[in-house]
Amino acid sequence: MMSLSPGDVDFNRTWGKIQQTLELVLSWSKVSRKEWSERFSDVYSICVSNHEGLDEKLYKCTKEFFEKHAKEIYRKISFYSVNLLKDYHENWIKFQSGAKYINILYRYLNDHYTFRRKHDYMEHIQIQVADADTLEIGQLALETWKAEVIKPLREALVRALLAEVERDRKGESPPETILHGVINSFINVQVYDTKNPLKLYQTAFEEK
Repeated sequence: MMSLSPGDVDFNRTWGKIQQTLELVLSWSKVSRKEWSERFSDVYSICVSNHEGLDEKLYKCTKEFFEKHAKEIYRKISFYSVNLLKDYHENWIKFQSGAKYINILYRYLNDHYTFRRKHDYMEHIQIQVADADTLEIGQLALETWKAEVIKPLREALVRALLAEVERDRKGESPPETILHGVINSFINVQVYDTKNPLKLYQTAFEEK
């Protein structure tokens, strides 16, 4: 239970601490229970601060953090990879897992800020207005991966996958775990899309 009350928050200092923890989570580095608990409190403190708009600022900073991180992964894979599928798969596993933990860390922001943006009720009239730009943090992370990593690497990934499928048909032994992992990333990256969860997989790979 959090016993914090609304008050003043040094946003830049608090965000700096949150960002450091996010980097550790996405790199699968150790985060102590104490640090994890403190980051929960930091997110909460920002959301209930007396300064209006800090929750939105936290959302935007987190979005920019995901974008920068994903772009760095793309550059690393596209310029230095000697095994595209293997390197992509390893980075995806880390990112996907880290995004799940970060979504938990941002629970208060998800429950209040994103919910409020998605369900903006007009005065005295219950009309739901969806804000397509405001996603839960976990979904935001996956959407960023799709835009910054899958999209620019899509053709190269599919070519590499199809080459491995051809090897398999010739009786060779492609790395099944990696192949399944890369293919499943096209599905799992859209796990929040209840309307078209298989769209990317179908258009990017299945049709080919």
